[in-house]
Amino acid sequence: KRWGSKVSKENLSKLHKEKKLPKLIVFDLDYTLWNCWCEVYTPPFKLIENPKSETGLILDGRKSTLHLFKDILSILTTIKVFVEEVRAKKGKEDYNLQLGLASRTPTPKYAKEILNQLEIYEFFDYKEIYP
Repeated sequence: KRWGSKVSKENLSKLHKEKKLPKLIVFDLDYTLWNCWCEVYTPPFKLIENPKSETGLILDGRKSTLHLFKDILSILTTIKVFVEEVRAKKGKEDYNLQLGLASRTPTPKYAKEILNQLEIYEFFDYKEIYP
C-alpha cells in the first residue's frame, strides 16, 4: 500500500503495552482529518504530489487545495498494523479495534470522493457521512 511506511514504531509499541483499548475509534472529517470543510470544494478532485506533504494534496476544480493533517496517516496506519499484529502474534483472529467516520456535511458525495482520492477510505470499518 501507498501508506505502508507511515507506521509509528513508538506508538505501535505503546499500543501493545496497553491493557485496555476501545473497540471503536471514530473520526470526524472536517478539521479533524483534513484542513477545511469539504463542501467549499468542487469536483473534479485530483490527488497531486507535494514535496512539502507526505500525504499529497487534493486539487479541486477551481484549483484550491485540501490536505490531511500531518499525523493522520501515521495514526490510521499504526492502528491497522497493531490490529494485524495482535491477530497474528496472539492467535486472536477475532480481535478487532475498528475505525469509524462520522461526519455531517451538505456534500457527502464530495467527502467520499476526497477520501477515495487520498486512498484512506478503506481504513475505516464504519462510515456515516450524511447531509
